[in-house]
Amino acid sequence: RLELWDDGQRDGDRITISRNGAVLIADKELGIERYTYTELAGTANTVAFKIKALNEGTIAPNTAKLSFNDGRKRVNLYLKINTGEEVKLLFERNRKE
Repeated sequence: RLELWDDGQRDGDRITISRNGAVLIADKELGIERYTYTELAGTANTVAFKIKALNEGTIAPNTAKLSFNDGRKRVNLYLKINTGEEVKLLFERNRKE
């Protein structure tokens, strides 16, 4: 599960999030309310997420807070990125045999 929101004042920050090259969330305006996305499962052993700042709203930089939760672990991230910048996150699946 992915939750995302604007960590500062709601000022029109917009982002796009991709998983393994496919766009999951396009041109999403962040607000103070949390947006939840649950369709994150895939079959790859390594999952790559890319977060791109489409703008900086009215108050620079783009400030986003993200929380990834796979049911066992939670990863919280605080991003401050400028227009056009990207952050890439790699998650390795820990499969028990």
